[in-house]
Amino acid sequence: MALTAYHSGLAVNELDGQHGIAVTWIGLAEQRLCDAEKLAKDVSANGMAEIDSSSLGFVSALSEVGSLRSAITAALEIVRAKLGSLKRDNDFIYHDKVPEPSDLEPIKDYECKEL
Repeated sequence: MALTAYHSGLAVNELDGQHGIAVTWIGLAEQRLCDAEKLAKDVSANGMAEIDSSSLGFVSALSEVGSLRSAITAALEIVRAKLGSLKRDNDFIYHDKVPEPSDLEPIKDYECKEL
């Protein structure tokens, strides 16, 4: 959901010029990535104790959690940079109202058509 919110924010900003709504979408993406980062930290701190450390599965699982945390951290840096830029632009240039996340329109599902 974080990537969906991020790309929705980019779309409304660049295609529709709705800067306040973009701030909300990107802020929602940041929030969801922070939640994911916290979960990944909890898994690495608590979840690994349940895995038998003598098995190769422990090394593999630990590596996967580390890779996941790295990916989340990298995505969070990108989202935070974009959010800062959008907020600054909206505050100084556009002055669009920034709605609450609950006020955003739900993302529409797209149907795949058979060829």
